[in-house]
Amino acid sequence: MPDRLFIPCLISSLLLAAGCSSISDSISSPFKSSSASSRSSESNESKFHNEVIDYTATYVTGQGDFNVFMGGIAGLAGKYGISNWQDDPATYVAIGQGLRKGKADPGQVEAYVVNVAKGDANKAAAIRKGYGQ
Repeated sequence: MPDRLFIPCLISSLLLAAGCSSISDSISSPFKSSSASSRSSESNESKFHNEVIDYTATYVTGQGDFNVFMGGIAGLAGKYGISNWQDDPATYVAIGQGLRKGKADPGQVEAYVVNVAKGDANKAAAIRKGYGQ
């Protein structure tokens, strides 16, 4: 009887050592979350924009310093190897989407438009567009 258990245990151990998932993992969770699998296939740019949305939504509730906020966006860009994010309209759309997700009121949105867009009409429009989506 012990010999019958030895072979399956040995095979499982070798599979685990090789980096394969165990049979019990496959049986217990045969379907992976579609969002988890799609998120892993997202581009770094898409991941960056999704994190900007979440970061903004969280940040807007605290009403902190705009320079600190923009530093956080820069940190996220660095994390994903995104350069020139300041000139990418999609970044500002994501900020607007984050404002909406964070339930910013119109006054808060305008404060972000003024302090983040800094007079750039295209950036201001992108923030408003994101908020309106």
